[in-house]
Amino acid sequence: MRKNSIIAAIAAVSLALLSSCEKKNESMTSSSELVSQNFIDSYILLSANEEMSDSELDEAAKIFGRRTDALQILYRTYVDYDSNSVRIDFQYDDSSADKLLESITDKNIIEFRKGSDYSSSELILGNDAIAKSEVMTMFKEDGTQDFIVNIEFNDEASIVFADITEELAGTDIPISIWFNSELISAPSVLSKIDTGLCYISDNLDYESASDIAEKINSEPLKYDFSVTEHEFKTAYQ
Repeated sequence: MRKNSIIAAIAAVSLALLSSCEKKNESMTSSSELVSQNFIDSYILLSANEEMSDSELDEAAKIFGRRTDALQILYRTYVDYDSNSVRIDFQYDDSSADKLLESITDKNIIEFRKGSDYSSSELILGNDAIAKSEVMTMFKEDGTQDFIVNIEFNDEASIVFADITEELAGTDIPISIWFNSELISAPSVLSKIDTGLCYISDNLDYESASDIAEKINSEPLKYDFSVTEHEFKTAYQ
């Protein structure tokens, strides 16, 4: 009896270790408890271009999940720690799938810099400085509309921004705003801004203003991934 008990204990430990290994190699999150395998017909495989820890892969998977969810796509994400990859299985939507493929690995890095030349300008603030950004409408005296992008900084960044605008006020040195190293706007500084707010007004129409606000609000991805495989199918094929 004792021998049988020992064998049973060893078997239980082996099963526990096996379960742990399986969990190590693959984890899953879902956009909805209603996701059924019957509706999962497409996938994107994302491979890290650098060695990453398990926690970094988990963080990247959550970001990919939120980006997929923002497009209102039902999905599941699987993390393969051994191959440094994340797979997104999802329900195909012809209005969103291509956009997901194009944008899923975007870094979405926002930078506020002192000066208008990227290579020589000083970095002032980044994504973590921004509380929110939104489009606002202003009416001119002739009744026409102007669209501006309002950027609100958090408390710490507001102090930094006030100091920089005080330094640059009245000079010909702008504060440039960059998205993934591409210039969005480079407004001149007329006076010190201590309200924690910044406005972009470059004769924008609603579409271009909304695009800038969406970029500024976007969640950054500090890791470098590539799409190594993808397959799209519709539920009617």
